[in-house]
Amino acid sequence: MGRKTPRNKKKRYLAATRYLFHFVLTEWCVMGEALAALDTSLFRWINGHPNAVFDSLMPFVTGAGNWHLVILVTWTALLLFGGGRGRVAALLVIPLLILSDQTSSNLLKNIFERLRPCNALPDVRLLAGCSSSFSMPSSHAANFGAAALHLSIHYPRMAPILAGMALLVAYSRVYVGVHYPFDVVVGLGVGLLCALLIRGLERLGRRALRARGGGSPATSSAQRG
Repeated sequence: MGRKTPRNKKKRYLAATRYLFHFVLTEWCVMGEALAALDTSLFRWINGHPNAVFDSLMPFVTGAGNWHLVILVTWTALLLFGGGRGRVAALLVIPLLILSDQTSSNLLKNIFERLRPCNALPDVRLLAGCSSSFSMPSSHAANFGAAALHLSIHYPRMAPILAGMALLVAYSRVYVGVHYPFDVVVGLGVGLLCALLIRGLERLGRRALRARGGGSPATSSAQRG
């Protein structure tokens, strides 16, 4: 009597596994609902506290087209006048932005499938166009975050200005009503990870060149910079 057979052990193991899975799933759902409620509350607070300065500034900041001239001038200056370090930074930012934009826009948005607040919530104070694309993560935040970290690595003294620009763009997405706060937080995280990945590949490329006894002038001067 009371003898433990392998069959009984298996039943108890399966029962414990089902209980653990159910517990984790339940807690995950509860935590997810709590985070979603917090995210919505933060959005309501940011979007629902207008001021005249931000009402004029944030729609301009959030428009990607308004940055095109600044980006083009900066990229051209790095390429033509930045020396080896500038050329490396300018050339690598192209695959970086492709990576961050495609990861956020075409991969993660379609995984999360989260509606934008301007499409999901009533009484949103909308100061910009509301896209039909999904909300999580913010591609604006991902791209500006990626570029900010990438350029900060090559030009550390510019880090505070670059970080401030990325955070301002991220905040503007919430203020104008097209993203939740967690959308831009995740977007910034995606951008930072993409920048770190490109940085890692850059270092691997340098090591490979050194191992072969070569290295372009641009790479060598970038290393000294």
